Amino acid sequence: MDEQGPHPTDYFFAMAYVFACQIIPPFVHAKLQNNIKDLIVRLEHEEKMFPFVHLSEGDKAAVIRVLRQWQKPWPAISKPTHVRKLVKLNTPTNHPLDGHPLGPKKEEDTPEKKDFKTFTALFPSEAVARQWEPILGDALVEYRKTGKVEKLLEQINSTRAINNTAIDYDFAESGFQRGDGSGPYLEFDPLATVQSMDLNATRRKPKKADDSQKAVERLADFFRAHAISAMKLNYQKRLAVEMIAGEMIDIMERIWCNVVKVRRHGSFGCALYPLDFAVIRTGSSMTFEPSCTMMRIRLSH
Repeated sequence: MDEQGPHPTDYFFAMAYVFACQIIPPFVHAKLQNNIKDLIVRLEHEEKMFPFVHLSEGDKAAVIRVLRQWQKPWPAISKPTHVRKLVKLNTPTNHPLDGHPLGPKKEEDTPEKKDFKTFTALFPSEAVARQWEPILGDALVEYRKTGKVEKLLEQINSTRAINNTAIDYDFAESGFQRGDGSGPYLEFDPLATVQSMDLNATRRKPKKADDSQKAVERLADFFRAHAISAMKLNYQKRLAVEMIAGEMIDIMERIWCNVVKVRRHGSFGCALYPLDFAVIRTGSSMTFEPSCTMMRIRLSH
């Protein structure tokens, strides 16, 4: 699904960056800010925003407040250099706690993992970069040919932006004021996030260093495939989403921490679908304000 015009945007490619990365390209940042602005307008002026979304007045006010926060960077971390410093500061090097998202793994680092350690960013293939982020294209090619980081690092620092949606401003601000080291939830590994969403990861052979499809492109394909599947099911009148309320931040946290498959005893599992009704409930642990995500999905036999 591409937006037509002088600066077309692949929505799924932008979604991949927003979902998985701390530092995002300029076209993704622009699209994100436009969407946030549009959402605020709809929330404030339209009684029914979308066909299947319901928000109480109290929830609506809370969502608008968070969206307005995301319109501006959090002052303490507003530049790619700030994120890079924070991630490196919180990356264990020798004997990390088990399961630390940034800790060293037994297996050898892939080229993309080495890139992330250097730049705290993910890059597409050269061809995709020239299409969506041409200003980065030459610097990316030079880096991959020579290994010199200076030019690419300068381009990232000057053109890319912080993914504000990865920061819980209220929690980060309270930790910053207390000085207890509480982070704004930027210390995660995007490659682990992509892998947790990649349904073929367990069957895929190890990637070669010159593999043309990068992690962020695979994640875009994941979103694209699910969107197409949902549209087909909707067209066949087999899928009905009755209600979505709250926020998805808890789901994102569970994916980052690789605990999506951890379920309470007796709860529904994906292997049991299709059910007449399947209800998914999650509560956010990121803020003191209660929040809940509820999806009620009916998939006919």
